[in-house]
Amino acid sequence: YMLTHIRKHTWYAAKYWICEFMCLANIVLQIYWMNRFFGGEFITYGLRVIGMSTEHQENRVDPMVFIFPRVTKCTFHKFGPSGTVQKHDSLCVLPLNIVNEKTYIFIWFWYLLLLVALVLMICHRVLIMYNATARKNALRYRHY
Repeated sequence: YMLTHIRKHTWYAAKYWICEFMCLANIVLQIYWMNRFFGGEFITYGLRVIGMSTEHQENRVDPMVFIFPRVTKCTFHKFGPSGTVQKHDSLCVLPLNIVNEKTYIFIWFWYLLLLVALVLMICHRVLIMYNATARKNALRYRHY
């Protein structure tokens, strides 16, 4: 089959390469837009979370609080006893941000895993495409 169909699947291979590069571009753009959305904090988010978790408890500065604050100041305007609007300042707890910070740390590591896997896979394919010895070894050991 290999000898009779040589150079017959070039278009299939080209479409496959295009799909792989589109996946790589998708992940890079997802990281870029997440970083823009979070004001430049997303690219180093996972590294700062790992660094924070290795520090002592009293020295920790939680990077997740800067992106997803858990407590914030709220201003409520209510009608007072005299019928005028009174302003009440209080602290509001944002429990959904605790869920969001866990979700986005998972997304950060997921994007990192996908990015590393795709780059390694593309490098492997380039190596096999341009190195005859690697190509022969890949064909030889693929079915064992």
